[in-house]
Amino acid sequence: RSDGHMMPVSLVVTPVSTDGVVSGAVLVFRDVTAQKRTDEQRAESAALLRRVQAGLLELATNTDLYRGDLSDAFHVITQVASHSLRVARASIWFFTDQHTAIRCADLFEQATETHSSGIELPASSFPRYFAELATEDVIVANQAQTDPKTSEFAVNYLIPLGITSMLDVPIRTEGKMVGIICHEHIGPARVWTPEEQQFAASVANTVSLVLEAADRRTAENALRENEEKYRNLRSEEHTSELQSQSTISYA
Repeated sequence: RSDGHMMPVSLVVTPVSTDGVVSGAVLVFRDVTAQKRTDEQRAESAALLRRVQAGLLELATNTDLYRGDLSDAFHVITQVASHSLRVARASIWFFTDQHTAIRCADLFEQATETHSSGIELPASSFPRYFAELATEDVIVANQAQTDPKTSEFAVNYLIPLGITSMLDVPIRTEGKMVGIICHEHIGPARVWTPEEQQFAASVANTVSLVLEAADRRTAENALRENEEKYRNLRSEEHTSELQSQSTISYA
């Protein structure tokens, strides 16, 4: 353009002839910026769909998630979430007793491919965020630093780390919300699509299944231990009985 701005165009060239000799041409330029952006969005959506489908397949077929080791399972889940949604950080948090705080069970940072845990956020320091958690709805913050739901984290957390957008999804077991899985985007503010939100909800459901599997394994182990104790007790009783009979017979 005359102002130096570059734009994508389509060009139609129609030759102009005089007495059978091409003497010029009519050029028609059409701005296709909108069309190009639409094509790019379609390509991005298709790529996202492929990534989330691959992520869900990985979670669905990974039997190691359900062996009872929560730490290893959480590592896998946060990594899949981060890579599938292309977010810088993905983390799993659980409420403490009485819901007075949330504690990080696993935080995956894609830039360094590292995991950490143990951070605790008290409700007293972030009342608006915890009030939002109490609704048990998905927290969609495209502009996390200014969104009332998440702006309490801006000064000490979001701005220093460059986090611009957040997507937090509830984790539920037995019908109760027990925590959240958080996705944090670094870079230009991001609009979370319905597909991304659905994927995040599916990942949260995977966390729920992992927790239930761990509870079942704990219950099964406790049952086996009790059965073993019962067998040992019966064996000791039987031995004692035989010793008692032997003593009576000798007498």
